[in-house]
Amino acid sequence: MARPKDAKRLPVRGWWRLIVAGLVFALFMSISLPPAGLWLAAFIAPLPMIWAGCRSADSPLVAALLFAFGSLPLWFFQQQWLVDVTAVGYPLLALYLSVCTGAAVYLIGRIRRRATGGAPIPMFLLAPVAIVAVEVLRGELLLTGYAWFLAAHPLIDSPALAAPAALLGTYFVSFLLLALAGATADAAGWSGVPRSWGGAAAAAIAVIWCAASILGWRGSPDTSGTGPGSAVRIAVVQTNIPQSNKLGWTIDERLAALRRFEELTRQAAAARPTPDFIVWPETMFPGLTLSMDTVDRIDAAFNAANPGLAEEGRQHAHVHVAARVLRLQGETGVPMIVGAIAMPGAEFRESNGHTRLEGPRHNSAFLLDGGRVRDSRYDKVDLTPFGEVIPYVWRWPGLQEKLLNIGAAGMAFDLVPGTEPVLLPMPTRAGGDTPAGIVQIATPICFEVTRPSLCRWLCYSAGTRRAGVIVNLSNDGWFGPFQSGKEQHLLAARWRCVELGLCMARAVNTGVSAAIDHRGRVLDRIGTDDGGRSIDGVLVATLPVRSETRPTLYGRIGDVFAFLVLAAGAGWWLWRVVRG
Repeated sequence: MARPKDAKRLPVRGWWRLIVAGLVFALFMSISLPPAGLWLAAFIAPLPMIWAGCRSADSPLVAALLFAFGSLPLWFFQQQWLVDVTAVGYPLLALYLSVCTGAAVYLIGRIRRRATGGAPIPMFLLAPVAIVAVEVLRGELLLTGYAWFLAAHPLIDSPALAAPAALLGTYFVSFLLLALAGATADAAGWSGVPRSWGGAAAAAIAVIWCAASILGWRGSPDTSGTGPGSAVRIAVVQTNIPQSNKLGWTIDERLAALRRFEELTRQAAAARPTPDFIVWPETMFPGLTLSMDTVDRIDAAFNAANPGLAEEGRQHAHVHVAARVLRLQGETGVPMIVGAIAMPGAEFRESNGHTRLEGPRHNSAFLLDGGRVRDSRYDKVDLTPFGEVIPYVWRWPGLQEKLLNIGAAGMAFDLVPGTEPVLLPMPTRAGGDTPAGIVQIATPICFEVTRPSLCRWLCYSAGTRRAGVIVNLSNDGWFGPFQSGKEQHLLAARWRCVELGLCMARAVNTGVSAAIDHRGRVLDRIGTDDGGRSIDGVLVATLPVRSETRPTLYGRIGDVFAFLVLAAGAGWWLWRVVRG
């Protein structure tokens, strides 16, 4: 089969150009993201990738590998926080992300190589299909999904450009950006199509983007009413527990942390107007569990083993912590959402000569009100890959434990995922002293807030919005001093607000805690002190309750567009291979 007339052979001696292209991509992608946050660079970052794809029709696999190699510095920088978590996993994840980057170059080159009759393919069509297909594959399917570093992500700092996500999701904004970059490549003569096509395509894409922004903006209006229950006042307690402490929390450290948490919680409750509820971050309850049936079993076992201490009114340390937190909530009179481990129905069993509590463990969000733990509890559904579970390997617990011993000694992947999209019902005051209504709170935990489909499942049912506000509980102590990772977690979370038309409060250990409106704009935040060090503190914000407003189109249909692009990319590639 004849080589396409527009395909330019890249000689062996020119291999370094593809590596340099990968480095240029890494540079512009990096500066478009925090800490630099120059979102305009997001329009430049795809161009080296598209150029490499246009020059790789003869050897797409070799070109992809060279480009992937050039992009490695980006991924080694972005994943550096993993060094203290798993030194073995750190280079593996960086290599995985670089391979995914090269896959887009391969897909562009492979499809061009099979162009029928040598006819060139315009990049304003091929580039967005190929690159977004790889984004969807990486973000939603491979290794349970890792939807970070999408092409569109930096654009959240421009609400008008991000607005189309309310129609077809964040991947749709990536598609628009990449189509514009592809049109630029056409206009530059890289693809072999008439250069005028590129200019015309760029103008058409700009018009489509403007129209989609207007529709997305109008489909999620600013006002949600001014009557009772139309707003919720949330107080966020940001804790500051280093992950090294959290993994080996001694009783003394737990009690010291609890004293500080109590101070911050009383400070939050004293805010005026009084908050509707107070939020603690993911797993920041400094006891064993808030599952009160298990706490009662611990209490009974302690009393049986230590009758003298029980008569003196002394309690087991974990029972004491649970009692103090419930008493704190009762004294303040403000309901609380607390991130803690759930151990419902745990029983004492003999194992290897030791008596242990055994039973399912969940990473959960508990609702405390009236001095007791309410029945409503959300259990994290999507466990963090390589942080809470090893994808696919979790089916063989023995193998997973051996791999942990090799690459992440000291960590225990023993959590059980939840199965239900439970919402937490919360009474609201709407600025007054008496309850004005009930708002349903969706509480995605940690990594879950980066997953579009998971958050939609929590907040919508059969195309109808069921949640009024999102509260994201997270423990970003995993990032250690790597502030960029924390900022990027916040950046990804903001896209959920645009897609679902909902406001969000984030309660995050070590930061960044924030209040975010339905356009993805940060209204207030707690991050670091002036020296860049993590701090604790309290953030109080009033957010509109939007359950009664019109649902977004994305909320109704989900990631239909994203998977259509994935199917188009896979089908286009397969068709070219079969015809070849």
